[in-house]
Amino acid sequence: MNTSTRRAAFLDRDGTLNADYPDEEWATKTTPEILCGVTEGLRLIQRIGYDLVMVTNQYTIGEGIISEEAYGMFTAALLRRLQFVGVTFTAVLYCPHSRIVDCECRKPKPGLIQRFFTDNPDVDRERSVLIGDSSVDILAGSAAGIETIGVGSAALQGLGTYRCDTLIEAAKWLSVREYGS
Repeated sequence: MNTSTRRAAFLDRDGTLNADYPDEEWATKTTPEILCGVTEGLRLIQRIGYDLVMVTNQYTIGEGIISEEAYGMFTAALLRRLQFVGVTFTAVLYCPHSRIVDCECRKPKPGLIQRFFTDNPDVDRERSVLIGDSSVDILAGSAAGIETIGVGSAALQGLGTYRCDTLIEAAKWLSVREYGS
């Protein structure tokens, strides 16, 4: 067991941090629409001692819907807005492959999460968590051997160790679990 006090909160991007859209609409999206409760939730998760790590499937790159540059600009805009309110991500990991490519980095496979643990051996896997809004998020976290929290549609499907409507609710649950009421 890792005795480190460092731990990570892996967070999906689209549908968890910012609004998600039908594939064909992504080509026109340049400004992130941060979901209700996200900034407060991320600040709390960060305050209780988690490194924030974004893990996101971006098959729209591999399928030619958006360019890697457009992905980068959208993500940079999201990170700037979050940084403005005191939220800093330790890492941003993404899979750019199309859905027909059998890669190890596209969720529900745990490749992105495993890579983070390999590159950061001082992060305690047993004290880390994945928060996401879809079954592929929850399956990736489970496959990586970490606790999962389903938010939004994942919660409605009954997925995750804990289920809630918003990221702020997930953050409050983590805080209560760590420090009591």
